[in-house]
Amino acid sequence: MNILVTGATGFIGHHLVAQLKQAGHAVKVLSRDAARAGRKLGVPAYDWHYAQEEVPPAALEDVQIIIQLMGENLGTGRWTAKRKREMYESRIVSTRKLVAAAPASLEGLVCGSAIGIYPGTGDESYDESYVVPAEAGFMQTLCRDWETEAAGIEVKGVRRVSIRTGVVLGDGGMLDKLLPVFRLVPSIRNISDNLYEQRFANISPAKRLCQGFI
Repeated sequence: MNILVTGATGFIGHHLVAQLKQAGHAVKVLSRDAARAGRKLGVPAYDWHYAQEEVPPAALEDVQIIIQLMGENLGTGRWTAKRKREMYESRIVSTRKLVAAAPASLEGLVCGSAIGIYPGTGDESYDESYVVPAEAGFMQTLCRDWETEAAGIEVKGVRRVSIRTGVVLGDGGMLDKLLPVFRLVPSIRNISDNLYEQRFANISPAKRLCQGFI
């Protein structure tokens, strides 16, 4: 299939592109730095600065699936008001523009989301029927609005899937940030050493997640 991926140079994205290529799909990506993305991933890449530009028509030509992973990293830096605005707008505005520009060839939109859509308190269990209240915290609001923007594609008769992920581990990403903390506590040092070794296993949790996207 012809697949367009955003957020392709990110932690999940670069694993996903590699697996899509291995599965025989024709992949192209949108990036703020197309030259760098093309070299890193070995696929056609198109420059896109979502805040100032519409989606490049050439990137959408004959695309059957869009996988939307674009968004400022939630795990870096302090969550200042400015930072939270960037996290929000990078997901909401980019998704809105992708939906608006969807080509006639499009069959499906797979969009990121997160388990942050749930309250995360108490012992209650939640599923897809859970409705985020009007007055909610930052992460719930972000995830709700992200999924709402993606759902706009359904009006065009295109299938939409929003994948709610949690913390994804693998070589790099959150695991590299957690391991130094683990090693400070002798009682869990062996656990951290085992985690470090598992980063380089043939199939990491990040790679398993990508199989779900495919």
